[in-house]
Amino acid sequence: MRLMLDMDGFVADFCLGFSTLASQLFPKKNIIPFGCGAAQVWGFTTGAGVESGLLTKEENRVVWDHIYKSDLFWINLPPLFNQADREALWRLHSQHELCWVTSRSGKNVADQTSGFIAMHNLPNYTNVTIAGSDKGEFVKANPHYDVAIDDGPNQIERMSAVGQKVVIMDQPYNRHLIGYHRVTSISEFEVWLNWWQEILDGCTDANLNLWRS
Repeated sequence: MRLMLDMDGFVADFCLGFSTLASQLFPKKNIIPFGCGAAQVWGFTTGAGVESGLLTKEENRVVWDHIYKSDLFWINLPPLFNQADREALWRLHSQHELCWVTSRSGKNVADQTSGFIAMHNLPNYTNVTIAGSDKGEFVKANPHYDVAIDDGPNQIERMSAVGQKVVIMDQPYNRHLIGYHRVTSISEFEVWLNWWQEILDGCTDANLNLWRS
């Protein structure tokens, strides 16, 4: 199978990287950095950001300006996985095509993303695609992925709306979404994928499209 793997919220802790940078840029705000597992609402300009008092819209823009200009922000994000997850990815790599697809933007973002994957000894660091801001539009133009895994609520709904099979990487900010398969780790994703492959292998042609949806 061809697997579409997300980066942030899946293998990289964007929330911790962003909130740490915000705390450094605005020390008087006494921001306590937090990771994806503590982010109750998606995004920093609404909910978890401006509305909660973490950042004003102008402060948010300042943080993003630093990210866009940085050679190191994306490559230096803290990892979200453990050794068991890394081994699971390598096993998946031996059976499937792993494609890293991200909506990141900024300076040398593809190279930074590849660098993160290689630095942490994850497989297939050369297969990185920058999808743009709307992964739904991306998969509509590139309908060649058997399964996508993502944590972003908007991206999950956009991809699903155009027929992409999506598994949710569980985070607090996406728990309002129902009707999807959900996993809490890369290792659990491997278990789910093996189970799903067995179902597909045993399906009749008449039922195959139903299980793929």
